[in-house]
Amino acid sequence: MHRIIACETVLADFKDKPFAWGRADCMAFICAYLRAAKCHPKRIRHGQWKTERGAVRGLIKMGYPSLEALLDAHFDRVGVICARDGDIALIKAEGVWGGGAGLVAGWRVWAPGEYGLMSLPMDAGYVVWRPQCPRS
Repeated sequence: MHRIIACETVLADFKDKPFAWGRADCMAFICAYLRAAKCHPKRIRHGQWKTERGAVRGLIKMGYPSLEALLDAHFDRVGVICARDGDIALIKAEGVWGGGAGLVAGWRVWAPGEYGLMSLPMDAGYVVWRPQCPRS
């Protein structure tokens, strides 16, 4: 599935899903996109955690000290100004996690929120990665 179609599909799937650790959090959202775009590294997965601390433990079990380190290990960084639909952006968030991941679409960053997806201005993303997804 082309990255744009994959992006649209995942945005529609998560649009009204309220944030829930392990089910509708940033990792579940990003993993759903990567699977739909057929560029999902096997070492990136979302888990059965139910809390923020559980998510941090799951990340450490995967071998990464941070979400940023996980994304750096699998994807190339691009400048925020160069971001395009289907890129992954790191956004600032409160708590132990220190940040969350969102999907760039329409020069916005979309991320799971309390009542479904939140649309954030592009400058909410302070680091951006470009998954290398095959065309179909």
